[in-house]
Amino acid sequence: MKNKYKGITIPYYYYDKKRLHTYFIYKNKEYTDLAKVLNAFLGTQLTYHYNIEKQENEVHNLSDVLYAICQNPKEFSIPNKYKKEYSQREYDYIKGLKESILNNKLKVEYMEEELSPNLFTFWERKQYQLDKEFKEKYNDIVIPKRVRSNITKQYYYAVGGECYETIYHALEAVYYNSFYYSFGGTKRINDRTHFHSHNFTELIVSVFNNNQEFKIHKFQMEDYSQQELQLLETLANKLKEKGFQSVHQQYDQLDLEEYKYLKDNHKLISLLIYNIKWTIKDYKYKKEVLKSHKI
Repeated sequence: MKNKYKGITIPYYYYDKKRLHTYFIYKNKEYTDLAKVLNAFLGTQLTYHYNIEKQENEVHNLSDVLYAICQNPKEFSIPNKYKKEYSQREYDYIKGLKESILNNKLKVEYMEEELSPNLFTFWERKQYQLDKEFKEKYNDIVIPKRVRSNITKQYYYAVGGECYETIYHALEAVYYNSFYYSFGGTKRINDRTHFHSHNFTELIVSVFNNNQEFKIHKFQMEDYSQQELQLLETLANKLKEKGFQSVHQQYDQLDLEEYKYLKDNHKLISLLIYNIKWTIKDYKYKKEVLKSHKI
């Protein structure tokens, strides 16, 4: 682990470009499992139950439930006594996914463009190798399958020859349905100021990134089960107790217009200077974000 990631006391989510995988870091330990990092930070976690035939199973990530459906759609069921663990949106999504798999309705839209090393820079050669591995081995897979890459030694979900870190993104490629979690913004329904996430990991990251704006309005509560609402309340209280304040990157509309003007008019030297300026600004921003997670 790099020295800059040591001493983190508020879970920090980042993408490792060398290992081609995302991680949570908390107290000098890396996590790929959301439930484990939440349990380490909050001392609590979510619980979901489901049955495979008559065998009852307990997991702590909704993603594990979705993968169980992919593996055993015919035998999968959620007992009535455990339906309250899921929101209505989640339950409807699960029900629709099971029916779609059983009726062979999952479809892959293959890209016509051939995978070429020319599309990748020198620093992206490992990404090319990973994409090539999945294209050659898993091109015919329609139902997401969890596999270990020989290139990165990490686990991913394969579908249609593509590589996905999460089961949610893998399913988006073949199952044209979705659910979401929302918070914040105005009290108006369907307002563009609301924060939306299509899986629970993205939601938790969004809360860390926008904790000052975190509030679940009454009409947004239907996006969640009761246990999910309780966990989010625990998280919000913990961040408040620690005095955590998320750092926002400020975008100036004039700067964005300048970039568009330089690009459209092929002002290459000015564009290079502009990009250097924004690279430095982005570096400073990321440094401030990392610092905010070390309370």
